[in-house]
Amino acid sequence: MNFDHFQDRIDRKLCRSPDSLRPQDASDIASRFGPLARWCLDPIVLEKARLDPSVTRSVSQQWFPARRCPQEAGGCCLLFANNHAPSLLRSAFVLPLRWRRGIKFSPTLPPAVIDLGRRVLNMLFEQKLIDSINWGLDWSSEIGEARFPPIPLEAESGWASLVAGLLVATEGGHVNPAVWASAAWRDGIVEVDRLDAKLALAKEFAVTHFFVPRNQLPEADTMIRRLDASIQLGELDQAKSKPREALKTYLQSLKVRPTIHDPIEQRTAYYLSNDLDHEAARTFYRDVLMHEIITRCRLRLPPKVPAPPEALITIASNNPELVLLGIEVFQPRRCLVLYTADLAADTFAVREAARENSVRCEVIEQPFADLAHLRREMLPTIRDFIRPLPSHGVIYDLTPGPKDVSFTWMLELASPDSWLYYLRHSIDPGSRRPDPLSLAPVVWQSQRSPSMPSSPARPAWAP
Repeated sequence: MNFDHFQDRIDRKLCRSPDSLRPQDASDIASRFGPLARWCLDPIVLEKARLDPSVTRSVSQQWFPARRCPQEAGGCCLLFANNHAPSLLRSAFVLPLRWRRGIKFSPTLPPAVIDLGRRVLNMLFEQKLIDSINWGLDWSSEIGEARFPPIPLEAESGWASLVAGLLVATEGGHVNPAVWASAAWRDGIVEVDRLDAKLALAKEFAVTHFFVPRNQLPEADTMIRRLDASIQLGELDQAKSKPREALKTYLQSLKVRPTIHDPIEQRTAYYLSNDLDHEAARTFYRDVLMHEIITRCRLRLPPKVPAPPEALITIASNNPELVLLGIEVFQPRRCLVLYTADLAADTFAVREAARENSVRCEVIEQPFADLAHLRREMLPTIRDFIRPLPSHGVIYDLTPGPKDVSFTWMLELASPDSWLYYLRHSIDPGSRRPDPLSLAPVVWQSQRSPSMPSSPARPAWAP
């Protein structure tokens, strides 16, 4: 920020020590800043403004320093450092903004912020990271109507916040106001100045995570130790030339994890985001998406499927959630789960959840040394399991596992009138994960003749 040129009375008044102010002068300054006063002005100025006897209590109550950024759709907090001393402004301050679809940029924002915001919007659209440029930047709803004084601002260090805020907004998500970043962009992440003042302000705002360019991590770590602040530092990758890749770890922390009460579209967008790593995506699927997927699939089952069926036969594969999904959708009395030793650890949590299912299904697990062992021994294992059961009460899950195994079950193992099941889905091209909104059970009854093991099954139903 540069205060070399002051053009009006408020600019001249800002270039002085807060200790020199009278209460009347302080309240005049605060009034001119309006709802931005508590965000931008030095706490000493606000304290003196509250002492002005001519100011009503309702007004003076608005002049306590801000201590937390608002959490709202499209929110982003832009962090600025004040390089001028003495000054009535904080040594660093934050402006709470929000991205909104279908509006123009607010003309009351600082010109430098508007310019940076437009460049961010165009860049993300050109790189196909957003599907529309029909977005604008406005003050946070907590600020409402405001006009920033005509003070020259340098806004480039707000690039990371604006980009991340817009990406989250386009997904319908919310940002965590306790996660901040400061970084500029010139064909990649570049360093910023005055981290000392920004980190000191972050401590005041109870910020939990602060992301900086990788090369500035040692400097920032030293400052945090000096401040005795409980702030976890994160790095912005300066080796990446694509914005989303450079901000990946920041976005992971910034996004507020949706709950089961949020719209399914919002939860799906969060799950399909490239910012979510594999393990976090799997946990989110189980905790936040699974219940609704089960409900939707139950409603789409054909009425002829026995309720409850005697048994479900399935495999714990690289997508082990399918085991629990099948049990909860069909609600069988018993379930045989086959798995190989190499996936025992990866499938443990879901197999445990399957054993603790909500439909009182008895789960029997059958491990195999490897896939070759499974292929060799699965037929006698399954036949022993289903021998006492009526064929019309047995369901074979053809979704998980190798397709040759599925075809063997369908063409050689399934008895006449038993049921075959496949969970139809589409794959999201970005994350390469199944789109939860596309999941639909396809169920049909086997028509294989015992004397003709290779005759095809006749599909009986599809959604």
